[in-house]
Amino acid sequence: MDGVIAPECTRGQPDESDAQLRIDAQHFALGTSRAAMDRILAKVAEMEAEAS
Repeated sequence: MDGVIAPECTRGQPDESDAQLRIDAQHFALGTSRAAMDRILAKVAEMEAEAS
């Protein structure tokens, strides 16, 4: 948690999305950190490979 978003507000219910993934990064780093973006892209690639 980065102190801005309460943990109970950071995710929806399981039936509210097609897929869910967890990225270990602070909220604001998701769009600004190259390392966070690399983790996001790797997770998406992994999910796409599993779906194939």
